[in-house]
Amino acid sequence: MFYLGNVQNWLSDIIQQIQQRNLSHIDSTFMIFFFSSFDDDYIKFFKNKKEQISSYSGSNFHIFSPIIYNNDVIPDSEWRSIREEFEKMGINVGNKPFTIIFKLFKSENGYVPKYLGAYSLNQNSNIDYYLRDVIDLFVMKKPFSIDYGFEMEKIFSSPNQFKHIHYDQYSVLGRIDESINIPSAFLSHSSKDKDFVRKLRNELIHNDVKVWFDENDIFAGDSILKEIQKGINKSDFCLFIISHASINSDWTKYEVYKFLDSFDNKRIIPIVLDDSIKKLPDTLLRLRELKYLDFSDNSKWSENIKELIRAMSRY
Repeated sequence: MFYLGNVQNWLSDIIQQIQQRNLSHIDSTFMIFFFSSFDDDYIKFFKNKKEQISSYSGSNFHIFSPIIYNNDVIPDSEWRSIREEFEKMGINVGNKPFTIIFKLFKSENGYVPKYLGAYSLNQNSNIDYYLRDVIDLFVMKKPFSIDYGFEMEKIFSSPNQFKHIHYDQYSVLGRIDESINIPSAFLSHSSKDKDFVRKLRNELIHNDVKVWFDENDIFAGDSILKEIQKGINKSDFCLFIISHASINSDWTKYEVYKFLDSFDNKRIIPIVLDDSIKKLPDTLLRLRELKYLDFSDNSKWSENIKELIRAMSRY
């Protein structure tokens, strides 16, 4: 697929369209082109051949030019800003057009980029020929063990500038997982229910949900209260694991109160493990207003997980 857009929203736009088409992030390859208002050949090519590029690239090779075209003039302030970010990384892209190519890999907290190359583009080359060669390299289902870097250096007649660069901390490339629109969940629970919560956490991650879980997100020496507050602040949902142990736990009550202070009730989803839902203390009676998921019957595990994912996907 081929996309046009501005720098600020370029990746979130791509991800949104991938999600709408029910395509796979993991199976996709991403290629982004950067060029200035002087690069007439690139402006005309990407502006006039959108349909052809989308048709040839198929559904899992995503090409993007993060530029807004206004009377064929590109806002060069955006172009220069991107160049400055690359120069911080030690990649001197100069004032020539260039491209970066990457794939997304799943991590515990979302997706992280795996960069396959950054290449300066030879303005004397025919754009559509090397673009077709790169698309074919990835779309023709060649094994991932292939040396993509070597093949692309031949295609572009340009060295791969990502070879020895530490780039994760830089803003142009280091925040890709933050742009992907997937829900995040805070798991509020009693330590006595850890086995269930670990199983739930693994299931959520498998279904592309970011998870805050004290066992993985609070380290020795951390302030527990501060880390809990940070986890609540960055989470879309609080999954309150309701059990005899949790309704008598001061920690879980504290977490739920904090979440109620920060968000409306729609963002709290009760997960019930036993009949304790009928014995909620007065301070938690507000939770009875909410539809809960009953995980006390293990035979309904898959059904409940589907309902949980569906509930979180609405926001």
